[in-house]
Amino acid sequence: MTTNEYLEPLWQAFERFADLPAVVDKDGRVTIYRALGELTRRIAGGLVQRQLPEHSFVPIMLPTSMEYIAAEMGVWMAGHAIVPMGDTFPEGRVEYISEHCDAPLIIDQKLFDELAQAEALDDDEVQASLDENALLIYTSGSTGEPKGILHTFDSLFYHAHKGLQEDHTDMVWGTSSPFYFVAGMSNFPVLKGGGQLHFYTGDVRFDVRKLEDYIEQYGITHTFISPAVLANFHNRSASLKVVYTGSEKLVNQCSRDGYVLLNNYGMSETMGSVFVFKVDQPYESTPVGRPVPNSPTEWMLLDDDGKPVADGEEGELVLKGHFCKGYYKDPERTAQLFRDGWLHTNDIMRQLPDGNMVYVNRKDWMVKINGQRVEPGEVENAMKRIEGVRQAIVKGFDGKAGSQFL
Repeated sequence: MTTNEYLEPLWQAFERFADLPAVVDKDGRVTIYRALGELTRRIAGGLVQRQLPEHSFVPIMLPTSMEYIAAEMGVWMAGHAIVPMGDTFPEGRVEYISEHCDAPLIIDQKLFDELAQAEALDDDEVQASLDENALLIYTSGSTGEPKGILHTFDSLFYHAHKGLQEDHTDMVWGTSSPFYFVAGMSNFPVLKGGGQLHFYTGDVRFDVRKLEDYIEQYGITHTFISPAVLANFHNRSASLKVVYTGSEKLVNQCSRDGYVLLNNYGMSETMGSVFVFKVDQPYESTPVGRPVPNSPTEWMLLDDDGKPVADGEEGELVLKGHFCKGYYKDPERTAQLFRDGWLHTNDIMRQLPDGNMVYVNRKDWMVKINGQRVEPGEVENAMKRIEGVRQAIVKGFDGKAGSQFL
């Protein structure tokens, strides 16, 4: 059997932490590790019974819940790669993604209920190496069609242990990130160490006062809060230790009310954060920091001619490390992403004298709205499909407190 250093700790966690809470969702429903493991094995067993083509891409279209986590791990256990989707995705987007990745089936609620009745698969039967496909995550594209970013288990493994101890049974992780964002992969390092995952419901995600209440009520120790929400967030809990933020500019904010604030920089192609900065004071433009500790990531800043910039000058950030394989079925854009051996981020940065990096702007027209990458070309294409619209132009502008709008 091939050992998979990313998956093995997940299977082991089902037994090591059997009676501990693994997931809390749906306004307080608790699922312990043993039950999560049993459900995962049943999903895997049901998929194996269906004799899918080897190493298939399997889309998941469920509400944010414990069942979604079990479906993801069940797909991996059955020897396939996951394609995370949302249960409210438009029909056209679902059809495009499913056809693009040649999906043999989609795990929606109906199929999930059927798979959950199958005979459980013994995880000793699992065979998967780190270089096999693990995740195909679709993001927007300048052509108006989603593009699939392909990651192997190697990519997930090298970005799975940032700052987490081997065991962290006292960690209570609160998350509002949809599973179809790459940030959804941060759930699995928590589970490997015996931590507790809490999935915020929609009303908590979008109401900062309810978020404060939830963190206090359930003793959340670690959570991600976007800069836009963080501006109005006031911690009332003695349990909260660390708040992660990122995905857009952090302006004039710092750690307060007892927690440590970490500003992060990364992208879907890098499998999440590659730089991190402990915010020690308010900044007009908060640094994104240095490479994540113990990370094998290399970086440079290049000018328009592809040459390294002088100290203190702005340039495009390029990276080397354990990142995505590229864009699925799109060799041209993959070649553009990986030029001269470097992953080109299209992000302009500047290094400060103390070594920390500051994000300046996008090299292209891409903007971030509420932390989500948006390509104006995709919005233009959607507008032009409206009856009576012949032409449309969309551009990003900076608003107050560093937020952007179209």
